[in-house]
Amino acid sequence: MKELKIKAQLREGRGKSEAKKLRQKGEIPCVIYGHGEPAISASVKEKDFLSLRKRNPYGVEVVNIEIKGKETFWSLVKSVHVLFLML
Repeated sequence: MKELKIKAQLREGRGKSEAKKLRQKGEIPCVIYGHGEPAISASVKEKDFLSLRKRNPYGVEVVNIEIKGKETFWSLVKSVHVLFLML
């Protein structure tokens, strides 16, 4: 199995308006968390995430997340929240 990697950046802001600003810049807000560990707010580039999902669109994947200025985390893509807007 090929190792899947994605790069992330730490983010300071939280909330709906900050998430909207990130999406306008082509980034996806995400949270990295684990049992007994503090949650890390980060963002990934949309194109990087979409290319990762194309490799295995229906399955859960183990991903190596590299955060700038921090360490590397092994993680599962647990859920992807998608909102549909009716036109």
